[in-house]
Amino acid sequence: MDSQSRGVFNVVNPSNEQTIASVAVADAADIDIAVNAAKEAFNSATWSQTTTQNRAALLQNLLALVEAHKSELAQLGNIHHPVYTNREYRRISNKSP
Repeated sequence: MDSQSRGVFNVVNPSNEQTIASVAVADAADIDIAVNAAKEAFNSATWSQTTTQNRAALLQNLLALVEAHKSELAQLGNIHHPVYTNREYRRISNKSP
């Protein structure tokens, strides 16, 4: 999604100085848009009428996606925080279900 200012900045891998992503720059207008969208989503009939069980199922699905892609997520985090990310990846990889 483009920001209102249309500004972007590059995310650079500090180990080789290659650009790995370009990210939209958010300003106050973008924050207002995001907050209003979140309020609308929260107050919508769809979400407000979703049962606790369905909300829990959605969170379980999110957890499954994170678990399925934890290696990729750890690699992305490792670019900027190698020591912390490696330690945390080992901790969650050895976690009992």
